[in-house]
Amino acid sequence: MTIRRHIRWWAVRVTAVAILVGTPLAGFEILVEYLLRNPAALRFMPEPVSVAVIRIYNHRDRIQINMDPQCSRYDEQVLYTLRPGQCRFTNREFDTHFRINSAGLRDEEEALVAPDIIFLGDSYTMGWGVEQDEAFPQKVARATGLKTLNTGISSYGTVREALVFEKLDRSNLKFVILQYGENDYAENEFFARHGNLRPSDKERFDRLARKAAKNTRYFPFKYIYSVLRISISAVFKSTPPPSPDQEVDVLMPLLRRIAQAAGDTPVLVFDYRPSRGRHQRFGAALAKRLTGDPTLGRSIRIIDVAAGLKADDTFILDDHWTVRGHALVAAGLVRHIADPPSSQNAR
Repeated sequence: MTIRRHIRWWAVRVTAVAILVGTPLAGFEILVEYLLRNPAALRFMPEPVSVAVIRIYNHRDRIQINMDPQCSRYDEQVLYTLRPGQCRFTNREFDTHFRINSAGLRDEEEALVAPDIIFLGDSYTMGWGVEQDEAFPQKVARATGLKTLNTGISSYGTVREALVFEKLDRSNLKFVILQYGENDYAENEFFARHGNLRPSDKERFDRLARKAAKNTRYFPFKYIYSVLRISISAVFKSTPPPSPDQEVDVLMPLLRRIAQAAGDTPVLVFDYRPSRGRHQRFGAALAKRLTGDPTLGRSIRIIDVAAGLKADDTFILDDHWTVRGHALVAAGLVRHIADPPSSQNAR
């Protein structure tokens, strides 16, 4: 066999192997891209496929507004706020516009002056995925006629929410409404152990922004790589979720801090998490702890406004609420605002 024939023999076989291996991999890439662009089709896919695509979206495709330089800015105390002005925030299932006041919050400038209700929370309160007037704080304002201020910012835990709250005009407060999520725990637990937030230097902000931008860019066989990386992380880096008591342990000092800043104003707390069981266990743990602290218990009211949300009230890929989800949460809040504490406690 001549050298030329030998090279040709190997070239044919390498090409054949590449086709045999590359064709299904390329097919998977095409399928995932199609499903990311047409998420409604996931309803007809086997569950493992749907789960894989949703994880790819959340971990390797989704744009994070808090790391988007068009919509966020560095802050030396809380690492980032929204960038004052206007910006456009899009992902696979939505295309929204933000109007951001001078405090870096998604609300009007006038809302900063003597609001009746201040909303504290993360991306759910901010209105991730819906237009500004469709977010539940704005819906509550229209339904009650009260002046509201939406301070929700994506990825904030209760620590940063409390820090923001302490800077605001609280001269006319009638209610503080705190939306809690189980992903608040990491920030709250770090603060409980160290007495401060993680370093908020500009270098860290820039590094996270670059990483977030890189995460959303496509490269050949990105989705196959993403599945492998997510699967490996799930095996070797996964940690069990905190227990309800662990969450409450690090939340209580922060509730006390918020209540102290609120003065005599009632603080309404509601929790949201997709798991109904975990939601109920957390609520029971928090209620028990507040019962054992009568002073704080008089200031904090646990309310349940998000438990009735169904799968159709969130996006398909994204785990945030749709317009309908925000409307349901707003309606529940309006009932609690209109209903005095005494009648609620009698139920």
